[in-house]
Amino acid sequence: MNSLVHSLEGYIVSMFKDILPTYGSIRDWERDKERSLHELVVRGERFLTIDLPAIRKHLERCLDEGLYVSSGLYLCSKTSKKIVVPAFCKDLYLQIFNHDGSLKAEPNVSAIADLRQLYEGFGKLKNPCKQEAIDEEVSNFITNEEELRNSSLGWDQDDLFEDSPSLRSLSFSDCLSHNRGRRESLPNTDIDKIDSVSRSQSTGNGILITLQKVCDLVSSNFGDLHHENDDDYSPERPRHGTGRVSNQKRSESKFDFRVWPRKLDRIFPFDRYGTHDLGLQLHIDDSSRSMINNEHPSKLIAVPKTMSGPRLIGSEPNYHQWIQQLVRNQLESRIRKTPLRYCVSFGNQVPNRELAKSSSANGSHATVDLKSASDRLSTWTIERAFRSNITILERIHASRTRWMKNAINDLFSVIKLKKCFTQGSACTFPVQTIVYSMISIAAVLHSEGSSVSSRSISRAARKVRVFGDDIIVPISSLPNLLEILSCLQLSVNLNKTFSKGKFRESCGLDAYDGIDVTPARIKRFSSNPSHEVAQSMVEASNNFYIRGMWNVSSWIMSHLRKLELPTVRVHDSEGTYSVKGAGYSSFMGYSVGHLKTRWNNDLHRNEVRMDSLTSKSEKVATQSAYDLTEFLFSKSPRYNLLDYLDPPVGGLGIVNNVSSVMKKGWFPLA
Repeated sequence: MNSLVHSLEGYIVSMFKDILPTYGSIRDWERDKERSLHELVVRGERFLTIDLPAIRKHLERCLDEGLYVSSGLYLCSKTSKKIVVPAFCKDLYLQIFNHDGSLKAEPNVSAIADLRQLYEGFGKLKNPCKQEAIDEEVSNFITNEEELRNSSLGWDQDDLFEDSPSLRSLSFSDCLSHNRGRRESLPNTDIDKIDSVSRSQSTGNGILITLQKVCDLVSSNFGDLHHENDDDYSPERPRHGTGRVSNQKRSESKFDFRVWPRKLDRIFPFDRYGTHDLGLQLHIDDSSRSMINNEHPSKLIAVPKTMSGPRLIGSEPNYHQWIQQLVRNQLESRIRKTPLRYCVSFGNQVPNRELAKSSSANGSHATVDLKSASDRLSTWTIERAFRSNITILERIHASRTRWMKNAINDLFSVIKLKKCFTQGSACTFPVQTIVYSMISIAAVLHSEGSSVSSRSISRAARKVRVFGDDIIVPISSLPNLLEILSCLQLSVNLNKTFSKGKFRESCGLDAYDGIDVTPARIKRFSSNPSHEVAQSMVEASNNFYIRGMWNVSSWIMSHLRKLELPTVRVHDSEGTYSVKGAGYSSFMGYSVGHLKTRWNNDLHRNEVRMDSLTSKSEKVATQSAYDLTEFLFSKSPRYNLLDYLDPPVGGLGIVNNVSSVMKKGWFPLA
């Protein structure tokens, strides 16, 4: 710990060197630097990973409100009775706010960027957090589950529609009669803090009727998912993800489907989706295998996120993971046939970032972030959102894991889920993106007083952007959006929702008044880094360099002296700087003068000796039918091509001994 703190002292010194030009007073700069070094010794790494990021969140809220207010946070005591901004970093604060806390007419954007960089540099450090923080996240997980409504359909049964009401009888308006006719408030959210517009301006049932019409029309556009696209280039195929599964050991093949639950088999027959031989071997060659109707629970695990708390995800059974990827591929490919193609682009966050950046200047749109977005998306909401497309509901129901066991602590053993999917399911991201898109479109149409039609939905879709739980809607539609979220028991993350001032945040981009103020972050750090940590540190060094934090960049590089890497050029692509190729970034161009070079007589080229990080893994063939199943499912059904018989890239079998290796070698000059 003392060694780490001593190393981080160099980070603080380097950081203050980089932000020195923004300071107006050398005396204030020296005082803030010394105070930071003192707090690092007293508080340890918590000072950089928890204390300062909390101050950053408060600063953003003050920017959105246009007023600095006391927070009671550590290091945030006001300067004096007449100067309400904190004494710590007072010089920078007074370039943003007046003495009374009001926002300046033209605040110094450089001061905003430097403050956020100072506060957030280590905010995403992926070190293990304390057990208390993990227990708190599990407790929140349980609370979210208990608060959700019970579903109307048979999500607990093998047949979704057995002993259930008709789909057409389900409606979002059902929530108005819940709890003796009183509408439920948005959990943990004070809407008045987000917008002063009274909720009474919305018509309650009217906005839910609009939402229902939008969902019915859009979901029907996805077509019949049971009729899969089997052409040569179709992405609608099952596959396995890279993550672990809850019902198998690492040494077992993911293609060994020893269990295929009846719920799954009703929609995805085993003889088509679980084996290569129409199920014949199951009955003839292997009497030890049996189709047991025993659905394994998913497994709740914690993965590092920040020092303040982990990310909870669910490890799925192998048969559900396999089919969830198929459902995901279908939803993502068929969204192009719906009006949602105008507001959703899977795999591309640039449109969201561009809209957030422009909105920070013109104030046209609000950026909204949801808290526990996947954990609060209930089956009650899903069955109403997709009631006009029974094939979507049936596929979600069939591939959904109903139970979850706790592999973290003893706060619970097994829990029956009311949420549709947990984080870790392949369906979580596309399903929540689609649902939140339809909600946003309904909010726009209701605020405009427009009737619901294909044309009006397409027009409204062009005014919003959704990527997972990152939502961007016009300012005028924000009250309606919050009203719908309230009815559906979805919770807004106030710390990351912005609508009033000139600050916006979406998909990893932070902007103020049209200027990118996204801080660079150190996500992994060690004074003696392993191969994986070293790669992350190289990326962090380049990010700091591109943002002009050259002293911090050099400080990171000082811990990587053993690495032999070239200097690579920083590229400017449409106003966004990036680094192409492995190496340390530089605006001066490509350089290998500090490395060994040679002429390769065999290949007739100049080469440079450098380090290269490569993923080292091997596939151990099982020499069984599982390898054949993997081979056939991984190939395109184009039997007329000779390359059909070529083995898949990477081979077949069980992945074993996955690791990253940094090794030196001779590579051609760029």
